[in-house]
Amino acid sequence: MFEFIRQHRKLLQVVLLLLIIPSFVAVGAWDLVSRGEGATARLADVDGVSIDRAAWERAHQNSIDRMSAQFGRQVPVALLDTPAARLSTLNQMITDEVLKNVAHRYGLRPSDSLLRSRIAQIPDFQVEGVFNLERAKQVLQSSGYTAERFEVMLRQDLASELFPRAVSESALASRRLARLISQSETEQRVFAVKRFESRSFEAQVRVSDEQVKASYEANPSRFQSTEAVDVELVVLRSTSAADVETFTNLAYEQSDSLEPAAVRFKLPILKLARVERGRGATAPAGASEETLSILRNPKLREALFSAEVLTDRRNTPAIEVRAGVWVSARVSQHHPAQTLAFDQVRQNVLAEVTRTEAARLALEASQAWLASAQSGEGLRGLETVRVARADIQGAAAALRLPQGDLGRRALEKILSDAKPLEKAQVIDLGEVGRLGVVLLSTRVDAPEAAVVGQRLGGGFNMLTQSDADLGMRLWMREQERRLKVRRYTDKLAAASS
Repeated sequence: MFEFIRQHRKLLQVVLLLLIIPSFVAVGAWDLVSRGEGATARLADVDGVSIDRAAWERAHQNSIDRMSAQFGRQVPVALLDTPAARLSTLNQMITDEVLKNVAHRYGLRPSDSLLRSRIAQIPDFQVEGVFNLERAKQVLQSSGYTAERFEVMLRQDLASELFPRAVSESALASRRLARLISQSETEQRVFAVKRFESRSFEAQVRVSDEQVKASYEANPSRFQSTEAVDVELVVLRSTSAADVETFTNLAYEQSDSLEPAAVRFKLPILKLARVERGRGATAPAGASEETLSILRNPKLREALFSAEVLTDRRNTPAIEVRAGVWVSARVSQHHPAQTLAFDQVRQNVLAEVTRTEAARLALEASQAWLASAQSGEGLRGLETVRVARADIQGAAAALRLPQGDLGRRALEKILSDAKPLEKAQVIDLGEVGRLGVVLLSTRVDAPEAAVVGQRLGGGFNMLTQSDADLGMRLWMREQERRLKVRRYTDKLAAASS
């Protein structure tokens, strides 16, 4: 038998390959041996042009950075890096590619004067509100762009704006419908309200030590310290392919230390303490905002808490956090999440149990009031609140609704059109409690009233914008069909996991 194997070694190698290759194809094992596949995986196709994972990651990180900056870097990255946000980034990239295709097809080219005007209006290029050439060069250099490349990109963007603008300007709207909408916006409603705020019932709550202890023992995960790591990292700012390749190889091949990469490129090793899972970084005094923004990169944060980095103390792979900015990091110390001692959190547990019991009492009181109000009792002595449909913020403030989606949904229910007079209802306000409301009266101005005429322009503009949005969506749908756009959302989910 062994003699047969020696004599027919090449034949057996071919047979083994025929057996192995189909299994690679079937289970996707090529992903394990092809290092470049992840970055080049196609997430979408637009008329033969592919949108790959690397391009999507750059665009998505830029989107997260912009949104984070708008909120003063106070919002956790996890709230911005959602599946819906990832899909939105991909859809925007597809839209941009479709518009570029259409602009090229019809030979659209913005004028040089329009290009100069748009560049002069970019706030980052201005000093005290006036365009400054040196400032513009500095911004472009720090972003890894040449002036020529930026001009080409901006010209493409301006050309892509021409078709959406033409679609919006062709929208038509009914002035009669606009008048009806304007008339409805003059509506004023008067409500009788009964408040059942949870905090007002807290004085009635009596909580025993046994209840507090039982709540603590039943919910240990709610009384834990946050998992965190102490981090070391090196940051390479380079657009040189050779530098990036060397940096990537050093981080991977000498993964037990960042020192080789730091020495090779003369980079400082930055140290940050207690970078929490899913939260912003707490850094030593003097750490720059740029360093903290690097740590907000979702791909880097995911790598920091991977088993290879967290347990085996390996370097993270080299990660491009922004165009021309590459980072490798390692964990110097791990601070696991731990259940805090009962004595440390006793007051927190007591407060939580008290709030829960107070909310239960508020619910019971609101249900009792609703039963009496529906029978005609319980309507005397209620607080009266007048709200105007046109003043949403004022209405929410007058009704003392909580902020956010909960308050918005409550107001929509209160102001819904199908609302019978003098019929009581109870609105759930979450942790705040309950709100009992009874519609006493409603009034709208006549169609010919001056205030309706004053609002007519706004109503007409709203209808025109709505019609334009619908027209743009239908136009984009037709263009996607013509250009054979394909989305690979399964690969998008894999890219985000």
